[in-house]
Amino acid sequence: MLYRIAVILFLWNSIIYAQKPAMQKIVDSTWNEIQKNIFTKDIAYKINDFLIDNPDQNISKEIATIISSQLEEQAKSDTNSVKYYVSYLNYLAYWYLKNDKNSLIAEKYLDKIFQVIAKNNKTCQYYPLLDVLPDVLSSRKRDFDIVEDLLKLSLKRIEKYKCYAALVFFEFDLATYTGQRKGDFKQSLKHLLRANQLIETYYNQIPIQQVIELYDILGSTFYRSSNYEKAILYWGKLEKILAEKFAKNEKYHYPYARILNNIGLMYFRQEKYDEAMPYYLKAIEVAKKEKLDFWVSLPKGNIGDILLKKGYVDSSYTYFQEYLNNAYKHQDWSIVVAGHTKMANYYLKKGNLAKAQENAFKADSILNARNKDIFILNPILINISRRNILQAQAEIFEKTGKYPEALKVQKEFIHLSDSINKATNAQQVLMLNAEFEVQKEELENDKLKKEIKQRELFLVISAIISLVSIILGIVTLLSRLKIQKQTALLQEKNEEILAINEALAVKNQDVMDSILYAERIQKTFLPYENRLKKTLQNYFILYKPKDIVSGDFYYVTQQNQATFIILGDCTGHGVPGALMSIMAVTLLDQIIIDKHIHEPAQILQELDKSVVKFLHQQETHNHDGMDISICVWYPATRKLVIGGAKTFILLKSQETLEEIRTDRYNIGGYNTQIEKIFTQQERILAPSTLIYLFSDGYIDQFNTEHRKIGKKRFIELIAENMHKPLQEQQKILSDFVETWRGGEEQIDDIAVMGVLL
Repeated sequence: MLYRIAVILFLWNSIIYAQKPAMQKIVDSTWNEIQKNIFTKDIAYKINDFLIDNPDQNISKEIATIISSQLEEQAKSDTNSVKYYVSYLNYLAYWYLKNDKNSLIAEKYLDKIFQVIAKNNKTCQYYPLLDVLPDVLSSRKRDFDIVEDLLKLSLKRIEKYKCYAALVFFEFDLATYTGQRKGDFKQSLKHLLRANQLIETYYNQIPIQQVIELYDILGSTFYRSSNYEKAILYWGKLEKILAEKFAKNEKYHYPYARILNNIGLMYFRQEKYDEAMPYYLKAIEVAKKEKLDFWVSLPKGNIGDILLKKGYVDSSYTYFQEYLNNAYKHQDWSIVVAGHTKMANYYLKKGNLAKAQENAFKADSILNARNKDIFILNPILINISRRNILQAQAEIFEKTGKYPEALKVQKEFIHLSDSINKATNAQQVLMLNAEFEVQKEELENDKLKKEIKQRELFLVISAIISLVSIILGIVTLLSRLKIQKQTALLQEKNEEILAINEALAVKNQDVMDSILYAERIQKTFLPYENRLKKTLQNYFILYKPKDIVSGDFYYVTQQNQATFIILGDCTGHGVPGALMSIMAVTLLDQIIIDKHIHEPAQILQELDKSVVKFLHQQETHNHDGMDISICVWYPATRKLVIGGAKTFILLKSQETLEEIRTDRYNIGGYNTQIEKIFTQQERILAPSTLIYLFSDGYIDQFNTEHRKIGKKRFIELIAENMHKPLQEQQKILSDFVETWRGGEEQIDDIAVMGVLL
């Protein structure tokens, strides 16, 4: 067959448009090949190449038209020809999108496809045919944008046929092309979430294999961004389906043991070892019945981790050994690396440092040598393997007295951990945005449906009132009957509106759940308690967001011999303010840690430029920005360098409380067109000096008489209590603002920070 196609292509490239007999010969030869290979993928690929790659587009169009007509005629009586005709029309739609850039003609061919399959009552059976072409093009031609356009056009058309399995199919396909093929993971997640909404609404109309595939990829997607709760949610749904199939001894594509092990791993990642253990044990039981020795040993390695963490060191060895031996047997190098790392941790617990070093070295060398062979779904995962090795190596060097080596490895471990956290947080923010947008679209659609129903209700009521008015002029009896019917109809419509309002309340709760999850993400960007205690020792932070998440933020880090203490107040509050604060923390990381800029004036200058650039404020009407206080403390010399934008800082030394004003500019905002020159001040501090940083949220709170706390009252409050322990000061400030408000709404985010230097 391939030889005949080659002959056809050779003849095609040698003819001229005017050579009608030669062209007819090619048409006949091509037609003969189609008859012999109806809907064979091989012939489909070759015909596609024949039409798409021919240099003479006019002749290609003419031959395509002739073959299309012949196929259309044959499809009237032959089922196989209908299938091939559908695929052929899909090729023509692609051909016009690519070569003519003509979406109107492409849409005409797509409309014809759905006319054909609807006429044959095959809408929900033939839609997979429309996936053959994207599969060919994405693997051979990489025309991802055109493929995406083709899939979107098909999705738009199939919506009116209410074939929900097809809608899930196309959303899933679009997720694949936008994510894996184009790298747009946010858009990919949006398509997956839309597919999930369809499954939740029309579960009984969706093939179970589509449901299984979607739940599995959603579980994997959320696992890769460390959102373990959501991973458990979708893998848990999949586990229920597979458990039912397992009980009935039905065959299925996905190993049930793998999903059980994955759920156990999610609980383990959250340090919920008692919840993880039953899933690991069940995975082993299922894998034995399925005769999958790989999935017998993998959960055993994870059980070994739990035993080691709980102090059952000797018991963990057998599990680790079987895990490692099976990894070598299957040549799964990622598991081999993990196995040697587990063995290194085991020997560390046993005090056998030589064996621990040997296994850590093997893990590191195999990870480097087999890097390309290891199948990694996400680059973050390979960094986690390297981080685990570094953690074991640091402990080995420390216990063997090699302190310089231990310090070096520990620094690499900390740097890699920070990189993993940043990458994971970035993915979580990306996924949260995708979930927000899908929920927003759903709310907007529900709102539109409600408005349409209300308009319909208004029209119905208007029509009924008009009809009743006419009837009242004729006969009273008939009017009474109509009024009764009208009342019943109005009650029915009111019940529909109540149902819509209840649905909106559910959606609002979903949005609130998403905002609560956003609060968790924002907290990961703020310094965690261990770092604060290690860096500052004696401090307090009063942090009261107005709307769950906050536009205020605090930032503490230690670089070389300097400690950076920063507090900022971004434009707005709630979700917009939180997004601004996350941006601010990310930019400060880049400036202080990555670019090594440590002078407050230079930090402010760089931060201002970065915000203007990041928000495109030179080209848009965006005026968001922030006020910020920056203190850089050098403990060895007791030098404090202060800078800020539209803030003031309080400094308590012995019996005095000094107010230090900063520059009058803010960061970003309205004044992006003027040149900003930021300055800094230096102080040499006496022992036991206190500094106070704060946003204007505390000062601006109103009481029931609509009076603000104000700057003067705030400074007096600090002065009256600055000799007391810091934790007591925090409570006094918190109690005072709540008493002052007296039940009035909090109007802004509040952040106050006190640090003993």
